[in-house]
Amino acid sequence: MLTEAIGNRNGNAAQLTCSLIGNLDSRYRSSVDQSSIQAIYSIRTPIEFSLPPGYPSRRLPGPAETLIETARRARDLDRIRSLLEPHTVGAILGGSMAFTPYYGVRGSTFIGAASDIDLLIAIPNASALPRALKALAPFEALDQLPSNIQSRCDYFSNESTRHPVVFSQKIGAWTQARDPDFEADCIRGYNVSLNFIEYDNLAPLLLPPTLADGELRVPYYRDRPGQDRKYKREDLAVSFSGEVLAEERIYRTVTGGFVESSLIWKTAYGRLYIGRLWNTILPTATVAWGEASMNPLMYLFLESIKLRLEAERKMRPHEYQALRLSHSRSGDFAPSIAAIV
Repeated sequence: MLTEAIGNRNGNAAQLTCSLIGNLDSRYRSSVDQSSIQAIYSIRTPIEFSLPPGYPSRRLPGPAETLIETARRARDLDRIRSLLEPHTVGAILGGSMAFTPYYGVRGSTFIGAASDIDLLIAIPNASALPRALKALAPFEALDQLPSNIQSRCDYFSNESTRHPVVFSQKIGAWTQARDPDFEADCIRGYNVSLNFIEYDNLAPLLLPPTLADGELRVPYYRDRPGQDRKYKREDLAVSFSGEVLAEERIYRTVTGGFVESSLIWKTAYGRLYIGRLWNTILPTATVAWGEASMNPLMYLFLESIKLRLEAERKMRPHEYQALRLSHSRSGDFAPSIAAIV
């Protein structure tokens, strides 16, 4: 049942998992004090994630924590899909929910922030963005959108007429409301990271690069201030051998946030370095909804990446190269994911 929760179209497995654990939690509260429930949830493993330079080290969450937190996000993702699907072309699930479900997805009691739900969402045109965002209003788990959301949508619409741009918005989930499936105080909120791009602008960004040196960037229109310490980290791109290329982040303050010029890929000395947008899709290219439009696009994208990997292996036959090593968070991958990529 648990392994079916991710990718389950109707979310029944995730909902059942949440209900089951929530009911057990409610029953045991009468006979076990709150500190005991907290202790079970907080059991840790001694395994550390291997992260790129500049990122704080962190350990894996315990089995109870990652089970609960993965199921909660799978349940909530199904609700988000039902609200956004009528207004969008499709979506790709990225981040920890794609490459480390039931293994590394963590809650907010862990050192560092709770795992997000990361979505790359294709919309038919810029005018669909405000409708999609407003469609999320009935979901009681989500915080209200910021008061400047319309001006941000207008800026995105104007920029999209000139070049591809990714509209990025984080929304808190269960930060103001109590999760109805759980009573324990250790079950807290997390963020939903929504990244919108026009579908016609997405496909060209997934075309394979040539062997000649060059780079491709895309502006991310983000809602967080440029002075935020998080965005002082370097812009990372990683090769198939795991070699990290770190460049200074380039951003400027604009209406309602800031625009960051982010590497999609860079080629240098015959190596392909993969950046943020492609890392959102790789390694699994998990389509959250809109299979008819997104599956063909993802198939062609993955095939082109595999061909590039084969070409680089021929160039360096004595060097170990793998798709998983080109991800900036490859050290986070669940063993079941790492084994197939």
